[in-house]
Amino acid sequence: MLVLLSKILLGVSLAGIVSIVLRKIPVMADLPEAAAPVLSTVFKRRARRIAPDFSGFSFEVFLQKSLSKIKIFVLRIEHKIDGQLRRIRRNKKEEKKDLGDDEYWDELKQEVEDEGS
Repeated sequence: MLVLLSKILLGVSLAGIVSIVLRKIPVMADLPEAAAPVLSTVFKRRARRIAPDFSGFSFEVFLQKSLSKIKIFVLRIEHKIDGQLRRIRRNKKEEKKDLGDDEYWDELKQEVEDEGS
């Protein structure tokens, strides 16, 4: 049931994307090629239009802060993954230690020696 629902949702989403792209193709065809602005200038223009109070807005500072936050987030995730790996390795080492303390082989050797005598 869940698979069917997700397939239907995927189909509807893809159909919506296709319809939007098909409607925008004529508009994109009419655009002059030389007037394609760089992404940073488009972002700056939109940022000034949305918030004109930020006249001293610096895209580089915004980018630096964003990348720093992403780096900290990734480092936190990496630290948590490292802790999980350490825990798993410690548990495996303890399991091996528990298997090594088994006196099965000593008892078997003792039985063989008793039978041989």
